[in-house]
Amino acid sequence: MDARTVYVSGLDKDVQEDFIAQAFEHCGEIEEIRLKKASNGQSCFCYVQFASIDAVSKALEIADKPFKVEKIKQKELIRMDQDSRKGLNTIHISNLSYSTTEKNVELMLQNKFKVDKDDITKVIIIFDTHLNRSKGYGYIECSNEHSMKNILATFGQKEKVMLDGRAITMRDAAKRYNEKERTDKDDKKRKSHKSEKKREVKQETKEELKKSSNSDFKSFLGLRDPIEPYRALWGPMGPNLLPSLGGTNEDITDV
Repeated sequence: MDARTVYVSGLDKDVQEDFIAQAFEHCGEIEEIRLKKASNGQSCFCYVQFASIDAVSKALEIADKPFKVEKIKQKELIRMDQDSRKGLNTIHISNLSYSTTEKNVELMLQNKFKVDKDDITKVIIIFDTHLNRSKGYGYIECSNEHSMKNILATFGQKEKVMLDGRAITMRDAAKRYNEKERTDKDDKKRKSHKSEKKREVKQETKEELKKSSNSDFKSFLGLRDPIEPYRALWGPMGPNLLPSLGGTNEDITDV
C-alpha cells in the first residue's frame, strides 16, 4: 500500500472482489485489492491500489455508492514503513526512481533474478502523500528465508543491478534495522557526552571568571595607599595637598 491506495469502508460482509473491481474499473488500472472483514464480523473493508496516483483522485469522486472511499493516511504509511523495517524475510530495496512501481520491482525480480511469483509475498514502495511520489525505497517481503537469501546472494554476485535507470541496492531489512538502531543509540550517547562536557566547561569558565573578578576587585580595594597612582603628578605640591586628603607629610617621598 502507498499513496496510490484508497481505503474503502462500509462494505457488505459478503462482498466479493469482483464487485470492488467493477466499482473502480473506470478510475484506472487496479494493481491489487485487499479485502478484509471488520472486527465485528458484520461488514467488510478493503484497500484498492491503483497503478497511478491520478486514479486515486477519480476514486475519491465516486458518489452514490453503498460504501465510503477515503485517501490512505500518512500515519498508516508510516506504520507500514516501521513494520516492514523489522519484518522477517524482508529485503530493503533503495535508490529507486520516483517513477518505479511495485510492478516494476516484481518484473525485475522475475527477469533478472529468476524469482518465482510464489517466492514473493508482496512488494511495498514507501510513498510520501504530501509530495505525491515515492521516497525512493521500499521492501520486498519474501515467502520464506530461503527465498530472501537467494535473492540477496544473486544480487551480491552482480556488479550492478539497474532498474528504471538507477543502480539499486538491496539489504536484509531486519539486519539493516538492528544496525541502524545500534548506530542511533551510539550517536545519542556521543551527543549526550558532548553536552555534558560542554556544561562542565561552561561551569568551570563561570567559576574562573568569578574568581578572577573577585580577585581583581579585592586587589583594588586592598591598596595600602589609594593615592599611590597620583604621586608622580603631585610633585612638590604633595605635602600641601596631603593633609586635606587625610594623609601626612611622611606618606609622600620626594619625586
